[in-house]
Amino acid sequence: MTLTHKVLQQLSDGHFHSGQSLGESLGVSRAAIWKAIQQLQQKYEIHIQSVTGRGYRLPQPIELHDIDQISAQLSSQTNSHLNSIEILTSIDSTNEYLLKAASLGQVSGSVVLAEQQKAGRGRRGRTWISPFGRNLYLSLLWRFDLSMQDLSALGIAVAVAIARAVSKYTSDHKIKWPNDIFWQGRKLAGILLEVQGEAQGPVAVVIGVGVNIGMTNEAGRDIDQDWVDMTTVCEQPVSRQTLASAVINELFHAVTDFEKTGLAGFRREWSSLDMLQDQQVEILIGENKISGVSRGINENGAILIEIDGKLKTYMAGEVSLRPQRATTSE
Repeated sequence: MTLTHKVLQQLSDGHFHSGQSLGESLGVSRAAIWKAIQQLQQKYEIHIQSVTGRGYRLPQPIELHDIDQISAQLSSQTNSHLNSIEILTSIDSTNEYLLKAASLGQVSGSVVLAEQQKAGRGRRGRTWISPFGRNLYLSLLWRFDLSMQDLSALGIAVAVAIARAVSKYTSDHKIKWPNDIFWQGRKLAGILLEVQGEAQGPVAVVIGVGVNIGMTNEAGRDIDQDWVDMTTVCEQPVSRQTLASAVINELFHAVTDFEKTGLAGFRREWSSLDMLQDQQVEILIGENKISGVSRGINENGAILIEIDGKLKTYMAGEVSLRPQRATTSE
C-alpha cells in the first residue's frame, strides 16, 4: 500500500488530522505527508481541506473498499464460481481493464472494483461519472459456451440481478429497458455489457455495473439526466462494502442461472419492474423519432412497441427511449 493510500485511509473518517500526527502515525516526515496530500488532490481529484493549526480533513467521510469485508459477505454459491476480486484505486474504466485481461486469457469469474474511474463508460458511448470513493464501479468477467445470439437477452437478466440487490434497500425502483435502474423517475444505476469472442461461441462477456451510492452534488452536475443515489433513497449512508457484496452475489446468481434457463428465468420478474409498461414512448433510431406504446419484451429481450395497432420489436443498442411528453389542448 502506498503512502498516499495510507494517508487517505487516515483521513477517511472526515476528522482533522495534523501533518505532524499523520507523519508520526505513518513513520514519515511532514514533508512526505504534504506531498501525499498534493497527490490525492491532483491525481485523484479529491478535495482536502487544509486549516492552519488544525491540519487536513475530507469535507465528508468516505468508506474505502475493503476486500476482506466484501469477501466475508459473499455467498457459498458465489465463492464456488469466484476466481478473484481486485480493488483498484483509480483506473480509466473497470470494463476496459477486464476486456484487456480477457484478451490475455483471464479466467471466468474475475471481479474488479475501483475507487475512481477517469473514463467510465455507459451505454451508447455516454460517460459514467465516477467520483472517488462515492459510488460503486464494478465489472465481472464471465465466459459463456454460448453464441452471441444466445446472449442477446443477458442484459435483461443482469438488470434483474441489480434490481434484486437494490431491493434489499427499497421497493420503489424500476427497470428502464433494457437495463437501467430508476428510483421514482431518477436514474440510480446503469449496466454496460461488452463482448469478445466468435459469433457462435465461446464468448467472454464483461459486465459493468455503476450504482450511485453517495454522489456529490458537484460531480452530479455533469450528469445529463435526473439522478439519485442510495443515500437519498435510504435517507442514511449505505455501506459500499455491503452493496458491493450484494451486487456480486446477485450477478453470479444471474449468470449461472442464465446459462441454464436463458431469459425464461428472468422475464416475469423483469416485466414486474418494467418502468415503461403501457406508456407512450418515443423511439430514437438515428435521426428518426417514432412514437408508440411500450408493451414489454419478447422472448429475446427485445422491446415491443405498439405503433398504429401493430407490434414492432427493437433490440438493445438500436434505440433510445424517452417517456413521451403529454400534450394538452384548450
